[in-house]
Amino acid sequence: MALKTRRSLLVVLGISLLLAVLGQYYLARKSYHLWDGIFLYALAMACFVWVAARLEARTEPQRGERVAIWQELWQALRGSRIRLAVLVGGFLLIVYVTLTASSRSPDKRFWDLLVLWAVSIALAVGAFVDWAGLPQRLRATAYKLWEHGPEVLLVVLLALLTFLLRGVNLAGIPFVLSGDEASMGLEAVDVIKGQRNNPFVTGWLSHPTLYFFMQAAFLRLFGITTAVLRLPSALISTVTMVLLYLFARRYFGRWVAILASIFFATYHYAIHFGRLAINNIWDIFFALGVFYFYSKGLEEKRLGHILAAGVLMG
Repeated sequence: MALKTRRSLLVVLGISLLLAVLGQYYLARKSYHLWDGIFLYALAMACFVWVAARLEARTEPQRGERVAIWQELWQALRGSRIRLAVLVGGFLLIVYVTLTASSRSPDKRFWDLLVLWAVSIALAVGAFVDWAGLPQRLRATAYKLWEHGPEVLLVVLLALLTFLLRGVNLAGIPFVLSGDEASMGLEAVDVIKGQRNNPFVTGWLSHPTLYFFMQAAFLRLFGITTAVLRLPSALISTVTMVLLYLFARRYFGRWVAILASIFFATYHYAIHFGRLAINNIWDIFFALGVFYFYSKGLEEKRLGHILAAGVLMG
């Protein structure tokens, strides 16, 4: 790539970053200019996609070589009007949810919007899924897991250890239900009572209320107790351990992955936060998920992994 072209791409990339920062400023500090912030973000994304497309441009992919992510996106949409219609439908749904959530009275229920939000994500992802080749990929994944049976068994045992160290006697360890846990728990109880209805705003101490809705689902299913309030943290810690193993295994090898997973499973600091009914432990899950799927998707040019990273980032 010519030096002049590389400089031009760097300039456009810098403009993309500045537009994104400015868009975030409008969204965070000037809420009455919501659409200005969204427009700036859209421009930033367009610049970023253009740069990425130029960097991954190929005249003709070599035999056996996967096409670039952006080309795969374009080919998927161009080759099927149904896919394009599904993607547009998902986009229109999320626009509807955004507009309705900001205008609906707080004393009215928002469950329909929460369902539509989940459906819009499913439509956006489903528009790019190769449904015809899905069974074959699932069989290949199952065969690969069977082929690495002992290693898979080890990961399962480490996951079980992670959960047991966080899930046993949740009501008694730690003995005190801290103020932060209780405050978030009360927010979840308010969701059940119908006193907090909007999952798309912030609540106690500016925490996003969606987390309280997730806690409320557990409390409604299993009862309003300290153990149930803390259960989601123990479960997500277990999933986080699996992601940690996959991430470390990919970039540092099997032994580093095993040691890192054992360390996370038994580390007193991680155990402590994995037993608390607060959203801090979820940060590790989302960060690891985004890094793992995004990096793997870029390296292997796999659209599915990029989509998974996008969902987790959202």
